[in-house]
Amino acid sequence: DLCKTLSKLSFPSQGQLSPLNVLALEGLLAIVECVADLCKETPAGLEEISPLPSDQVEALQAAKKQRLLKAKLEAGVEAFNSSPKRGLEVLCSNGYFREPLDPEEVARFLRSAPGLDKALLGDFLGDHTDFCVATMHAYVALFDFH
Repeated sequence: DLCKTLSKLSFPSQGQLSPLNVLALEGLLAIVECVADLCKETPAGLEEISPLPSDQVEALQAAKKQRLLKAKLEAGVEAFNSSPKRGLEVLCSNGYFREPLDPEEVARFLRSAPGLDKALLGDFLGDHTDFCVATMHAYVALFDFH
């Protein structure tokens, strides 16, 4: 908050540099110099810190992988919400589907994927192409109507 305030105060309001602007610039410069000095210093005992245990490293790698998969899923859903055909292409390129597309696999995805535009989903399933009709039948089969 301090840096943000100093930054705002450092800009001249009417084209002329006032003493307040100069003081704000000097304050920002002092902060930057202090951070630079802290970056140059090596804390005592830093070399004694042991690396993470292997199970924690594996957990971190798994978390990174999950974040990457989630980002790819979100990109596919966003693309699907603008154009279902383009969305399926993005999801294929991101590894969610194998080519050629399997209607049952796509139906399972459409049933469980969060954030899909229901109106576009209905338009896609209502298309009269063979693939869309097969996907619609697989999608409907996923529901238990009893």
